[in-house]
Amino acid sequence: MPKTDLTDEEKKTIIEALNNNIEPPPELMTKLFPGLSKKFDVAKLDRAKVVTLEYAGKRSEAAILSQMSPTDAGSPC
Repeated sequence: MPKTDLTDEEKKTIIEALNNNIEPPPELMTKLFPGLSKKFDVAKLDRAKVVTLEYAGKRSEAAILSQMSPTDAGSPC
């Protein structure tokens, strides 16, 4: 497992962010997870956010599929 190379100030920044329930600065991502940064382009992944539709009463895919029977021809209600 690769070792992190964080300064005391960077560690303090990460701890403060976590204590305030916010994300640490993205520039610290490669230093915080050096093993992942070698496998993935972290900046590119951050830009590739997946858009989802969220609304009150939305049922999960699992809930919808659990109501289907193999003979259903249309979509479940």
